[in-house]
Amino acid sequence: MTFSRQNNGFFFADKHSSEFNMAVESVMRGLLPPKKAESQGFDVTGRHGNVVYNSPVFGIRQIIINVAFLDEDVFSLQKKARAVAHWLGGSEGLLYFDDEPDLAYNATIFEPVDAEEIITAKRATLNFTAQPFARSINFFQSNHNAVRSGVRMDVYTNGTQRAPCIIMLRNAGGSNITAVKFTRKAFHR
Repeated sequence: MTFSRQNNGFFFADKHSSEFNMAVESVMRGLLPPKKAESQGFDVTGRHGNVVYNSPVFGIRQIIINVAFLDEDVFSLQKKARAVAHWLGGSEGLLYFDDEPDLAYNATIFEPVDAEEIITAKRATLNFTAQPFARSINFFQSNHNAVRSGVRMDVYTNGTQRAPCIIMLRNAGGSNITAVKFTRKAFHR
């Protein structure tokens, strides 16, 4: 089995999978997360099927990663299983893959990772629960010196789904900032 960090791994909680001598065998992340049940439609008495309305409300995403451990002996695999449990057992973290290094999912693991499977089969299945969409880790940033009123600045995202943005307003001068107005408009390509 060959392993290349450049195209066959992932980062989670600021550590790369290769640090644990593991290779990714497969990743199931799907093109879209499931829509929430209330977004799919409703029944109408006397009508076959249901009425479907298009609501862009998505549920959590399941990302399943099957990994293989490249360690040879049982002692190092036992030690590795404990290290992996510590790494993955924390709180939510950013999960991103070598093949999409500019996109990250807010993810966590709720299901236990089987230590016995790591030790005996040298494999494990990692079931991440993530927010519906990956976010860009390359944020658009624009700095403006607004010394007069009526300054306009457009903020945009290159994502494929509607997403909130973060606007930070900082007063670098000596006078007060007053009458700030934000207008949100959806832009469709």
